[in-house]
Amino acid sequence: MASYPQSGQVNPIPAPGWLVRSREGCALCRYRHNQHLLRDIDDAAQTYPHAHWPAQIACELRALIHAADTARGQGLDRVPDDRTAEHLKLFRNAVNAGLSQVSRVPGAKAKQRPGRLLLECLKNREADVLRFPADTAIPPTSNQAERDLRPAKTQQKTTTVKRAYGSGPVTTRASGLG
Repeated sequence: MASYPQSGQVNPIPAPGWLVRSREGCALCRYRHNQHLLRDIDDAAQTYPHAHWPAQIACELRALIHAADTARGQGLDRVPDDRTAEHLKLFRNAVNAGLSQVSRVPGAKAKQRPGRLLLECLKNREADVLRFPADTAIPPTSNQAERDLRPAKTQQKTTTVKRAYGSGPVTTRASGLG
């Protein structure tokens, strides 16, 4: 288990790059990897079809993922700053543009406009979202993690046979993850 002193939380899965829930709470905490962010950014693009910021955020995030994959393939520990500087600048500019266009609804418990919490988390938790270029051991997406899980999941989905007490019928049950 990995513990994170800044949030006081314990991560039960010791995979680097996983986000943890902070005391102040954040909608981003449900995102384990960036493909979920990309999906929600695409939803924001559909919600705000005339806005340029969702497409720019997605484009820059994909470019950073590509740079991290390329650096990992070259055996580098981190993505060189010259490959990320422009993408980070454009990412931050797009987040700020989105925050200026999607205003906050006043009130502590007021339901926010679509995309607002996502934008706030992209700004406030940028270090968590964009941790993967600084350490190529952190996967930007969960594709490899999902591939690594498949053998274990296959073993859990084996069919078991139970015989009822006495000479009752034989029943089968497939067990697996819910």
